[in-house]
Amino acid sequence: MELVMSVFAHPVPPPGPIPPRQAVPADPSPHEPVIRAINQRLDALPATPNKIARALRGLGLRGHRDDTAGCVLCRYLAAHLPPGYKVQVSERQVQLRWPDTLSGPILERELAPEVSEFVVGFDTGQYPALEEGPSRCAPLGR
Repeated sequence: MELVMSVFAHPVPPPGPIPPRQAVPADPSPHEPVIRAINQRLDALPATPNKIARALRGLGLRGHRDDTAGCVLCRYLAAHLPPGYKVQVSERQVQLRWPDTLSGPILERELAPEVSEFVVGFDTGQYPALEEGPSRCAPLGR
């Protein structure tokens, strides 16, 4: 495992404790530990699309092409999140949602160009080793 983690720019700490679902209001402040964890995971990605693919493959992650909620990058970002949080990845951005927040995503972050290039490459089949098989979901608008 040590060899796999060395491909990341920074270690990825697990997120801190999150209040129970009933106690989480729409205010983003209780979500800060999860937002911070998503940002840390994005910042830890390597600097090229091919290195990102190698790192995700080394972690044993796989996902569905053209599936904003089930692609390999989404699964990497969602790993270890508390129940209830939803991550969506498009070609250009990441969104983090909490179902009880009616005002929209609690985090929207533009992807770095190399990460965006990786997402496009994954969706077009350039990284078949990371594919889990046919998606059961239709592609969402980008």
